[in-house]
Formats: sequence, structure tokens, C-alpha cells
Amino acid sequence: MNAVILNGSGNSDTALEKVQQAIIDELTDKNWEIKPLILHNMDIKPCAGCFGCWKICTPDIPPLKNETEGKKRI
Repeated sequence: MNAVILNGSGNSDTALEKVQQAIIDELTDKNWEIKPLILHNMDIKPCAGCFGCWKICTPDIPPLKNETEGKKRI
């Protein structure tokens, strides 16, 4: 199994880091592959409302150049 952890906490939230690590440890023990994403470290631009992501040729890839580029929606 695979899991993505979306961590939207601030830089100094050590309590959430401990919770995240506990989740990672638990799922890893069950042979899950984990990908934690620390959102405040990423360059994620807001939706521009252009509907460019609705294009027929690439309907599931956002048109903006940022860390979501080339990644499909979940």
C-alpha cells in the first residue's frame, strides 16, 4: 500500500512532527510506502481559474509551473 502525508503545519510545530513520525513508523511496520510532503517547503501556486487543467490533451496535469508540475491529481 502507499500513503501520502500532507503536512501543512508551520516550521516550529514539533508536536505535529511527532504525530507524523508515529504514523510513518506504524505504516512502515505494515509494509506501506510513505511519502510525506511538507507543504510550507513547497512552491505551490494557487489556482488561477484559467481552466487550463481541463485541456483534453492533459486533463489531469496543472498548467502552472511549480512543484505540482507533472503530478497527477489524487
